[in-house]
Amino acid sequence: MTQRYFSTFQLILLALFAALVVVAKIALRLPLQLSGHSGIFWMAIIVVAAGIVPKSGAATLVGLTSGILATFLGMGDFGGLNTFLSYTMIGVGTDLALLLLRDLENLTMAALVGALGHFGKFLVKWG
Repeated sequence: MTQRYFSTFQLILLALFAALVVVAKIALRLPLQLSGHSGIFWMAIIVVAAGIVPKSGAATLVGLTSGILATFLGMGDFGGLNTFLSYTMIGVGTDLALLLLRDLENLTMAALVGALGHFGKFLVKWG
């Protein structure tokens, strides 16, 4: 039997974090009139998920799963495919940032990883 990359427990944790990302996006809508302000809340969830499951691809899996959930719930303003790609690129961007900046215990590095990850959504929305 082959060794799996993620254990079942880790996959369940990542799925719960993905659901929490979608819930945070729905519940924490604040009328601040700042572009990208909601990313503060749910990028923190993705960075915490990548810290709890410290394997390459964990943030991508959270982004992919939350993208599927958000698409099925009809979230987003540019259609289902754009919503799915936005959430997926957030996870991919976070994983790419984690390859460069590995130290998530440092608060500055964790904030920088979150900012670089959220930049992936910007690229999908306006690219």
